[in-house]
Amino acid sequence: MHRESWNNAGWKRALAWLIFGVVVSAPALHAVYWAATQGPLRGLDPLLLGAWHRATPRDSASGLFLMGWSKLVSTPVIWPLMALTSWIFWRKNRLHDAIGFLCAVALPALVALAAKEFYDVARPDVDWAVKSHWSSAYPSGHVAVIFALCGLTAFVGWRQGKGAWWTAGAVAATLVATVLMAYSRVVLGAHFFSDVLGGVVLGLIWLPVSIAVTRALQTRP
Repeated sequence: MHRESWNNAGWKRALAWLIFGVVVSAPALHAVYWAATQGPLRGLDPLLLGAWHRATPRDSASGLFLMGWSKLVSTPVIWPLMALTSWIFWRKNRLHDAIGFLCAVALPALVALAAKEFYDVARPDVDWAVKSHWSSAYPSGHVAVIFALCGLTAFVGWRQGKGAWWTAGAVAATLVATVLMAYSRVVLGAHFFSDVLGGVVLGLIWLPVSIAVTRALQTRP
């Protein structure tokens, strides 16, 4: 069975975009960290943490929904889903899309883990937190991954000619999914507002990078 093959120029462009994403992520995340600790967002984290929890208690119907929503990007769910998606794309001779989706999930998650080690921000110390976490808080990998993943899904659908209405709906769904994930992570006591804001920044970086990778590796007819 014929499979896609890419020239060296495509691989080099893809690698250049990946390096660009890593290089840009560092100052962008530090800008959010500075804003939350010394800049205009200082003091906002504990204020929003308490206010959002009071607005949506964890044991309410909305809180239970957000708990389930938050688990969509947990390791036991997202990686089997990505393995299945990548296999489907590979079978359809669209390995460039498979690599793009892996970039949208794996790379923001890995950058987030590296940043967590560097900044070592403690998780919220509240008795209503869902569970203890093995990693530190800043930035939120959940938010970064869902933004990049849903955004790339919207792009792939648009490229496949799904139409303007489908594309607009996919973009709106991306924004709603990201907002819900960010809100859920704060409501559940897993993150502060600045943590999810850092996740949004990562998503904004790695979504276009993932799109650029798929375009660089796509075989032209």
